[in-house]
Amino acid sequence: MTFLNALWIVPILGILIFIHELGHFVMARRAGVRVEEFGFGLPPRIWGVKRGDTIYSINLLPVGGFVRVLGEDGKSNAHDSMQSKTAGQRARFLAAGSAMNLIAAVVLIAVLIGVQGRSSDNVYVVNVNPGSPAADAGWQSGDRFLQINGATITSSDEVSRLTTRNAGRATTVTLDRAGEVITTTITPRENPPAGQGRTGITLSSAPNATIHVNTVPSDSLAAQAGFHAGDIIQSVDGQPVPDYLAYALALRNRAGGDAQIQVQRDGAPVTLTAAIPTDLPVDREPLGADLTQQLHFERVSPINIPLETVRTFGSTMRQMGTGLMSLVR
Repeated sequence: MTFLNALWIVPILGILIFIHELGHFVMARRAGVRVEEFGFGLPPRIWGVKRGDTIYSINLLPVGGFVRVLGEDGKSNAHDSMQSKTAGQRARFLAAGSAMNLIAAVVLIAVLIGVQGRSSDNVYVVNVNPGSPAADAGWQSGDRFLQINGATITSSDEVSRLTTRNAGRATTVTLDRAGEVITTTITPRENPPAGQGRTGITLSSAPNATIHVNTVPSDSLAAQAGFHAGDIIQSVDGQPVPDYLAYALALRNRAGGDAQIQVQRDGAPVTLTAAIPTDLPVDREPLGADLTQQLHFERVSPINIPLETVRTFGSTMRQMGTGLMSLVR
């Protein structure tokens, strides 16, 4: 199944590239540039029809598409060639592909929000550096962010943004710790040590979801604890599990001891006891079971879809920017 899932990259890339080339096609027409061919897929051509000066073709390799315009090779200076157009027109032609991809992304986000609703993330403290502001404030691994200075937290991006905004100032942070609401005061550092951030924590987020047990390998810790395929994980030592990360962090924080895990099995609650080793794996499910997530979505009223679309798109772009900056530092 993993290989078959990976094959989805082919049609996805094909659609993205075709949308990109469609942007070039539209802008070329608006600039009065002759489009000699607008093709779906890559040559060799298997079908084509000419309308006006343009050949519309379907090609053998179903990966994207292409636009061939007069003068793009610098060999024509005709009035309807690319070379005859102003620098601004040529620049708009070149930028149109990327602009079309951005527009398509915004439209797709709006459609998804309108059809399935809005998801939200829970943001957790994963590690706390000794001597950091977070350590001084009493933060612990597994704490979930609720609010920062009264603003509700629904993404790790919001935590980073608000702690940066309040650098050097006392900040009220409300956390959920094993079901108990805790109010703390922290002063984010203006000049933090390299690799620690303003509060001195590693944080992570996970979408609200119901966690289902898909399969249980016979030689896994999950099998020893009595997990069955079809179980729904509900709590660890009485602490609710609203997402996968809450489950994983709860087990990690009990390394070397036992954990009481409540699951729902055939509609009835069942309590399992799992012995948690001290060397839990960090790259897979702690007890070795195969889990799946059923994401939770909140309906969005039509009037709020544009605002939610802008918010989601902006958050995605900020996360991409943060990721790119981390690669060059």
